[in-house]
Amino acid sequence: MAWGAGRWAGVLLSCACAVAWLSIDTLIAPPSSHPSVPYWNSTVRLIFFLIFTLTLSSLKRALDREKELASTDPLTGVRNARSYRESVSAEIERAKRYRHPFSVAYLDLDDFKAVNDRFGHSRGDRLLQFVASTVRSNLRTSDVVARLGGDEFGLLLPETDYDSAQAVLRKIQDLLVEKMRRCGFPVTCSIGAVTFPCAPAASVEELIRRADACMYEVKKRGKHGMRHVLIGVPSQAGRHFHGDFRKNRSAR
Repeated sequence: MAWGAGRWAGVLLSCACAVAWLSIDTLIAPPSSHPSVPYWNSTVRLIFFLIFTLTLSSLKRALDREKELASTDPLTGVRNARSYRESVSAEIERAKRYRHPFSVAYLDLDDFKAVNDRFGHSRGDRLLQFVASTVRSNLRTSDVVARLGGDEFGLLLPETDYDSAQAVLRKIQDLLVEKMRRCGFPVTCSIGAVTFPCAPAASVEELIRRADACMYEVKKRGKHGMRHVLIGVPSQAGRHFHGDFRKNRSAR
């Protein structure tokens, strides 16, 4: 009970066990040499139960913290690369079973190095934290956002088709760019995304590589845009979107 339901559940069960044992000693067991002996024995048992319960629950919390730290990026608090790959792998298996769509996206900050050079690395770290919190607050609890390294973030959108993913990613991109502009950061973002209408035959690395390739294609075309393709539908060769921001228009 302490391991599965927590410390206080274990404490309550320890007290219940001690009371039950005391009841047996006083009602069923042979009389003791002194009337206080059953109560003394019950107190000792309760202390033993509580020590065991508290030790076990503390161990469980420590293991949970270690597990969380192993799957979390220490700077931004979102998932790390390993945890992201595990989530994508699990979603592939779910898609195979339930035949639902899902989307994978790569988000990269354009000209992030200029922030570190101009404002310092501490400001750059705060910018990464801001991006992570903004993206996470605009996703569902079932969605996954992870920092994959440097200024790159990965998104996993379970049970999300092309149009829904497109709307979410455009919203996030517009929101990020607008807030960065208000804060005076010379940063935009490039997004590469892939939607799978059903379970793909590709591996986790292949799925992530496709989204990464879409993001780098945006970079080559002048940054600050989004390339989003639909995989697995023969009639759908993919669609391409570039935001109509001033930087993009001047680059073209």
